[in-house]
Parts: sequence; structure tokens; C-alpha cells
Amino acid sequence: MASHSAKTVVVMADTHVRTAKELPRELLTAVKDADYIIHLGDFYSLELLKDLRKHGKFYGVIGNHDDLNLGPELREMEEIEISGKKLGLIHGLIVPVASRRRMKSSFCKNGKSVNAILYGHTHIPTIKKENGILFFNPGSVAGKFPAPIKSFGRLTIDGTIKCEIVTLENHGSNGPLMHIPTVFMRNFIRFVEPWF
Repeated sequence: MASHSAKTVVVMADTHVRTAKELPRELLTAVKDADYIIHLGDFYSLELLKDLRKHGKFYGVIGNHDDLNLGPELREMEEIEISGKKLGLIHGLIVPVASRRRMKSSFCKNGKSVNAILYGHTHIPTIKKENGILFFNPGSVAGKFPAPIKSFGRLTIDGTIKCEIVTLENHGSNGPLMHIPTVFMRNFIRFVEPWF
């Protein structure tokens, strides 16, 4: 069995900005220090994609709110390997829910499997392990509804996958007045996610 040195991976989704200059300073610092950068869709623009690619080893997938000119640059799904761990990347397969069952069936077929599925779309930070597969959603950097916070994710891969959600700001861009509908929507998504 090959030995792999620990790799740090910054995972972001649903940034909904046009350039890297619009991203939070804490996220930009993490990007500069990371071994790998992953964006799980809803960049908004080709310019942001180009900015992120300048910072190092980059992987990404297209989201449902991305400019059409990102189509030739990104696919809907990617499967990558970092330090011996296979990661499936996808924005989300169904509105409004990123269905874990459908995502798993997309990556785990014909005797193949992945160690983790990284996804965005719901704006809800999620760390969940099901049947040996880690499902990881870093939440929304933009913090748009129904996000409870503005956030991104960090993975450390060294034979295992350690993951964390990094909070940039509480309440996202929704503010405290959106708390009740946000809580309702988050709970609804968490309830239906496993079943679709």
C-alpha cells in the first residue's frame, strides 16, 4: 500500500460572484495555502473560474446558475483521486434537493465506487456518512437562502478523509428575519434528501 502525504483541499460551492476579488478574505487565504481547490458549481462567471485556476491544482463542476460560457470548461460530474481517495464531484441532481441516493447511483455503478461525494446546490453545510461513503456539502460561500451561514469546506486527506465546515459569517446574506423560513427549508431538505 502506497504512503501518501497529507493534502489540504479547500472545497467551495455556490459562490455566486463574478471574480475572486469578491470572495471573503479568509477563503482567499485558505485557497492560497491549499494543495487542491475544488469548486462545486454556481461560480457565476468564467472570470472566477480563471482566477481560481491560477492558485494551484483545481477541479470543478458546473452549477445550475453558471454562465453558458462555462459549459465548454466544466462538466456536470467529475471523479478525481487525491492521496489514494476517490472523490465524486457534482453540483446537485434535482431541484431543490441534491439527492444522495441519485448521486450515489451516478458514481457507484459497474462495480466502481468512490470514498466521498462532494456536492453543492442546497446551500446547506452537510457532513454525512452513509454505507461507507462520505457526503460533504461545504454550504454556500454567498450564504444565500436557505443557508444558515456563509461557509466553505476543508478536507485533509492522508489515508483517511477528515472534513470540516469553516464558518465565514452567521445568518448568511439572509439576516435574522429569514430565520424561520430558513430553518423550515433546511429541515425539509434534510428530511427528503435521502429519499429522492
